[in-house]
Amino acid sequence: MTTPQRGKDTATDTTAPAAPVVAINDDGSSVTVTGEEGATVTITTPTGTINGTIGADGTFTSVLTPALTNGEEVSATLMDADDNTSALGKDTATELLLRQRYQQIIKMMLEMKQMITVQRLVQMIAPLVSISAPI
Repeated sequence: MTTPQRGKDTATDTTAPAAPVVAINDDGSSVTVTGEEGATVTITTPTGTINGTIGADGTFTSVLTPALTNGEEVSATLMDADDNTSALGKDTATELLLRQRYQQIIKMMLEMKQMITVQRLVQMIAPLVSISAPI
């Protein structure tokens, strides 16, 4: 609450902070909440609640134990000094199985690129070898 001062506006802040941006990192081991500097952040995970304060850089990061790897949801709200609460911000952990599948696809694509490169090399060399090779 604002303390009244002579000759000053005593209006109370009734504007809630904007909804926070919630981001779970790729391996599900931490969550970063971005929002209004100085606001109290409440993060809700499948295993409990984490409380903190948004720092001067506009973020608060916390370790998630255990890591979230199967599509779990994390949400957060912010509360400013005048007890105004933001709307909910959310993020969902990437499923480990899906992440592993993406990695497999990328690996296969790289291998295919290498095979294509070898095939092109063979195509370029083959005419030279057949011309100079005795029959």
